[in-house]
Amino acid sequence: MNILRRALLIAVLFGVVAIVFLLLDRGDLALIFGGVGALGTIVYGELERRRDQNQASRHPVLKVADVRLVNAQEVTEVQETIQQRQSWLDTLERYEEEKRLWQERQAQIEEERAQNPLPTSSYDSMENIVGPIDPRQFSPRDPTLIAQRNYDGLIPNKVLHVTVVNKGKVAATDLFGQLYLESAHLCPLEFPGLDGDVDTNVQEGSYKVEVSIDEGLLPAPAEDEHIFRVGVLTQAPGKTRVWCTFTTSQGYPIEGAWSLEVPSQ
Repeated sequence: MNILRRALLIAVLFGVVAIVFLLLDRGDLALIFGGVGALGTIVYGELERRRDQNQASRHPVLKVADVRLVNAQEVTEVQETIQQRQSWLDTLERYEEEKRLWQERQAQIEEERAQNPLPTSSYDSMENIVGPIDPRQFSPRDPTLIAQRNYDGLIPNKVLHVTVVNKGKVAATDLFGQLYLESAHLCPLEFPGLDGDVDTNVQEGSYKVEVSIDEGLLPAPAEDEHIFRVGVLTQAPGKTRVWCTFTTSQGYPIEGAWSLEVPSQ
């Protein structure tokens, strides 16, 4: 609007001068000033437009480039969690079995000792053997591995991919977003190694999932992208809508809806 006003002001000024020359019967000068005014208006308007466009582009320009459902079998984090969880359960099961056998052996030793007392120095050396060590005493440092071992929730059959790109000229810092999934078709899960803080309360027929990254999303020409991945359980098949909102610590929010086809299970 400012560009239009300034260009209009220039046109009016040159127009007034041209009218003055017409009144003075100087048509040649009026024609010159009129032409220069029109040309100046066009040039000035274009320069102002480019300047404002350049200033406006000096901030992150977020865009949701893609939203799709991916088979969970194709996602490494899902398969790793299943494997780590099962391996951990197998380890605990072996420990419990070894502990049971050790306790039975200790009880047998005590029974033999009661039936056939011996001097202390001759007691069976088995009484000094320490039982199997509980593997839970050795916790890994990797928080993802801990989450995988302890996860006892549902397993997603799909993973929602939401790709966000930055088409601006500066990095997008502290990218934060919210995804709204229609509960009739998709149920989001907080799954180890994947994204999303899930609000389990359905509001207006949708689940809300919050996603974010700490690192900056690089600008053009790299046009860095980040794929948010949310584990989901598909419900009823058919067309559904995913509503996406994203913003940064600098502001400049975006929002929009994407349509998806939920396949039958």
